[in-house]
Amino acid sequence: MLLKGGVERGRAEEEKATVEPAVRTTLG
Repeated sequence: MLLKGGVERGRAEEEKATVEPAVRTTLG
């Protein structure tokens, strides 16, 4: 359970790191 939560959190962080710059570039 703990491991699964860590994996999901890691994925969310990865998605955020990938999406945020793209959004900033689009809005910029």
